[in-house]
Amino acid sequence: MAHEYDAVVVGLGTMGSQVLWRLAQAGWRVLGIDRDHPPHHLGSHHGWSRLIRFAYFEHPNYVPLLLEAERGWSELERASGRTLFERCGVIQGGPPRSPLIRGIIASAERHRLDVEPLDLAARERLPFSLPPTWTVLMESGAGYLHPELCIETALLQAEQCGAEMCTGQQVTRIDDTADWLELHTPLRHVRAKRIVLTTGAFASDWRDWNVHPPTVLRKHLFWFQPRHATSWHVRAGCPAFLFDVGESYIYGFPAHDERGVKLARHDGGMEIDPASEDTELGRLDELASVQKFIDDHAPGLRSEPSEHAICRYAMSEDGDFRLGVSARDSRVVWASCFSGHGFKFAPAIGTHIAHRLLESKWRPEVQFLVG
Repeated sequence: MAHEYDAVVVGLGTMGSQVLWRLAQAGWRVLGIDRDHPPHHLGSHHGWSRLIRFAYFEHPNYVPLLLEAERGWSELERASGRTLFERCGVIQGGPPRSPLIRGIIASAERHRLDVEPLDLAARERLPFSLPPTWTVLMESGAGYLHPELCIETALLQAEQCGAEMCTGQQVTRIDDTADWLELHTPLRHVRAKRIVLTTGAFASDWRDWNVHPPTVLRKHLFWFQPRHATSWHVRAGCPAFLFDVGESYIYGFPAHDERGVKLARHDGGMEIDPASEDTELGRLDELASVQKFIDDHAPGLRSEPSEHAICRYAMSEDGDFRLGVSARDSRVVWASCFSGHGFKFAPAIGTHIAHRLLESKWRPEVQFLVG
């Protein structure tokens, strides 16, 4: 006989791990299923660090969700006793009329966020070489998250709240009947009253359930060794950063372990099959962009990468997230297309998806993402 659950969460990465935790906290009997063993290298969470910033240049509508997510990360830290969020500060810079700078200022003004312009003297204390004509802004309360540890911790907390997990198994079919939604893997058959589909780069597998299909981009992450280690280390006060350098947006993180300083290009990327295991260096234009950034703005870094990794962006057409309820069966809720900037929001998104299951409606804060 099939095991029966109040809800099954399919996909236990960035968002699914948080949904599982919230539903288990609420006392639901929940099962999480993942085709792999999260955290893993085939998702959007790979790479040991993710920015979290609050004066959000993408759109001011995201700021309330960010503040909610900040509270969620703090709750997860308290529950686990682990440090997940490094508040090292984030500096962001570019030409004064850059969409990056204008967007940050718009979000900060609307939501009364603390963003500090850095004068030339303050910039000289940082290990960057930035044009004097740029606007450079510091968010001292921002920083970065440890993504693999975040997912591992959310799943552990979900288990401690009573959730069950089934990893290394792919859901091959979902059947909807009047009483149950029935899920099949090669080894299991289970029944659920509700299903959440949070399958990231693999969301296109669920087109039949009206999940918004993403375009999946391969993104390269690089690490570089400092010529003088201390100035680039988080313990020396080096912040995380995001710069509009004209031809691209370059972001990065201070050294916090032997890997060195992480740099990557936020825009660009090559469309791929999400099932691809390709980990080769691949397109040299992303490396060239990062090396040009080093030459122009970070001469204290060695120009050849000491380490390289791949992550995947699951993109929507406009870069906004997508949340929805299946038109085929309203018992199926989905989240998709976090477009390379979703990780920091995970506790808030998890809470809102759980709320949709618990109360059968979306809260106002996420209505702009529903569709």
